[in-house]
Amino acid sequence: MLSFLALPLLLLPLTSAHVLPISRGNSSPFPPRPPSSKNAPKVLVYTYTADFHHDSIPFAIQALKDHGLDWKIDFTFSENMKDFTDDNLKNYDSLMFVSATGDALDAGGQAAFQKYIESGGNFMGVHAAAACLFNDAVYGETLGAAFDYHPSQPLDATFVKTNISHPATKNVPDGWRYTEEIYHFGMNPQDNGATIILGVDESSYKNDGVGSGYQTPAGQNPPMAWYMDPPKTSTPYLQGVSKGGRTFYTGLGHTNAVWSDNIFMDHIMNGLVWTLDGASTLAYGVGAVGNSQASPPPPATSSSTYNHGDHGAAIVSTSTASSGPVRGSATEIAQKAESTKSGAARMRQVGLAGVAGTVVVVGYVAGTVALIGAM
Repeated sequence: MLSFLALPLLLLPLTSAHVLPISRGNSSPFPPRPPSSKNAPKVLVYTYTADFHHDSIPFAIQALKDHGLDWKIDFTFSENMKDFTDDNLKNYDSLMFVSATGDALDAGGQAAFQKYIESGGNFMGVHAAAACLFNDAVYGETLGAAFDYHPSQPLDATFVKTNISHPATKNVPDGWRYTEEIYHFGMNPQDNGATIILGVDESSYKNDGVGSGYQTPAGQNPPMAWYMDPPKTSTPYLQGVSKGGRTFYTGLGHTNAVWSDNIFMDHIMNGLVWTLDGASTLAYGVGAVGNSQASPPPPATSSSTYNHGDHGAAIVSTSTASSGPVRGSATEIAQKAESTKSGAARMRQVGLAGVAGTVVVVGYVAGTVALIGAM
């Protein structure tokens, strides 16, 4: 029993340096700031992984569930590409891709995504959402910039605010230092009309990664988070739509532990609320997509639904281990699906061993119930 519990205890410092635990309820240092909508916005969180599968995804799902009630946002969780139809997407005020990777949508899903964006819908991407749908120009322009490479392992790095007024960076300390997998991108998101709000001090970590050759302009920190209001892909508007939605992206969110970090979750939730508060959807009484029903979200413990459907590849990843620099162009890295970034053996998450390993780690960080179940 003691040895069983010791594994998470030994691993936790490797993934939680400079990370504050979530404070529940009134003890949180960052009180919720719900959207200004008249109805509770509905958000579809999409986690399909056609390529590399981050083991932080269950932690992300749990963290969003935990925050949904207080922030008055109704989350639905899916890894089923069949959910990307016009009839389904029209129910949501925002789409949120959390580390979805590879060809996460088929041709029909890509067309539905484009129509949704042209209908005033909103989009938020987190971490490996930038390593998704490399060949879909509409998705790429909506996102802002695609993943190119990262250093060979997550590193302690210093993140710096480039915009102090945006809600997503308001509570981020300038010079925030913690352990993250540091993404570098194949282009400047500003070329797609983005405003950068968070960067990383490149002198604060050793960058041993090799990418396609794109370099951040001199005098600028590599971008980590940005927004577009609206993205240029929102036009031409569809009939009856007079306002484009918003896009928000953050490159943070690789490790399991960061999803229990107060600063990070405040960054995530305020980024999402800012995206929604562009007021282009039915939750705000306008537009063609979103929640038109005046009802509060159900309790967080039972409200959020999860649609597995035809899920993507379930590849167990390790947040800290590494096998050396990740090299190659953006296209090559897309084909390799980020799999070279970790020294952990790639394996299908099938059978008792894979499930039990996941449950144990989730149980330790997210709560004791799952851990007891694993015992």
